[in-house]
Amino acid sequence: MPISSSPAAALEPRDHGRRFVWRAVSFFVAACLVVLGARYLINDAIPFLTDISSGKFGRFWPRRVWLLTHIAGSGLALLVGPFQFWSGLRQHSMLVHRWSGRLYVGVLPSLGCDPSATLVWLSWSMPLLATEVILQGRKVMARRGAF
Repeated sequence: MPISSSPAAALEPRDHGRRFVWRAVSFFVAACLVVLGARYLINDAIPFLTDISSGKFGRFWPRRVWLLTHIAGSGLALLVGPFQFWSGLRQHSMLVHRWSGRLYVGVLPSLGCDPSATLVWLSWSMPLLATEVILQGRKVMARRGAF
């Protein structure tokens, strides 16, 4: 163990091995998610978007509008979601983070048309709506000099 030149350096944690393992596992999980998302888009979503025919849709032909909405919404959620949950985006641009969050939550209803999907959407959107109202209220109060 090297001798440190300052008391602050002596207090810093020395867990570089743990940090490396954590980053390696995170990278591996992120890579797997990217591969699975790309596989879904290439194999399942894009063929439905490029060939809109009764032969391709099969039994879903009468409900093709809902299925296309579902496919487009899930593709958008796959593209926006990782950036929304990436902490670097919040640190870099809070405005982009907020608008991508609104887009992400706005897309969620298109992912399913059953009651359970609606309940999931409500469980996500209501707390986020409350947070948005609180943040907007703070902005108004800050402009008035209340804070």
